[in-house]
Amino acid sequence: MAATTVDARTREVLDPVGPVRTIRHERAPRLRTLAGARIGILENSKPNADVLIGGAVDHLVEQGAQLVRHSTKPGPASPAPYDWYEAFAAECDAVLTGSGDCGSCTSWSVYDSIELERRGVPVVLMATDEFRPLAESERETLGLPQLGIALVPYPTGGVDPEQTRAKGRAAGPRVAALLLGQATGTAA
Repeated sequence: MAATTVDARTREVLDPVGPVRTIRHERAPRLRTLAGARIGILENSKPNADVLIGGAVDHLVEQGAQLVRHSTKPGPASPAPYDWYEAFAAECDAVLTGSGDCGSCTSWSVYDSIELERRGVPVVLMATDEFRPLAESERETLGLPQLGIALVPYPTGGVDPEQTRAKGRAAGPRVAALLLGQATGTAA
């Protein structure tokens, strides 16, 4: 609580901001190999999110992984339904989330990613370079600063889907490195 004096009168000024407590989470163990790995996509219904993530999955499939689950959230500005996290954890060895190409969708994609990591599933969030600072800040605040983020050039929505798919394909090797533990943090 802070107090200030104005014209010989004392006014009490209360600070409405409480302490911030972050619970730290361990990241899930990384994959040993992509061969036979069961991959899931949790996309947030942003334009071209499925196309972007699909481009990265193309690379993983070429390395022997298989796509076993693809779920689209009803909207980008909210978490996935909680039962989805359990379903992904039961069915998938790794999950790609995204796309992080606006404020709220980036924040909620980080949240979804951490919920999956807490359930033992390695995750890579696909986000645009414009929203890198937000994604990195959110992963720190939500307690998993090691969350893997694969960056692609902005924009991904509102452009030709083939351009976006090419961005996803180009990010494929970075996604693989993050899933295998050959890279950590943010891979640009």
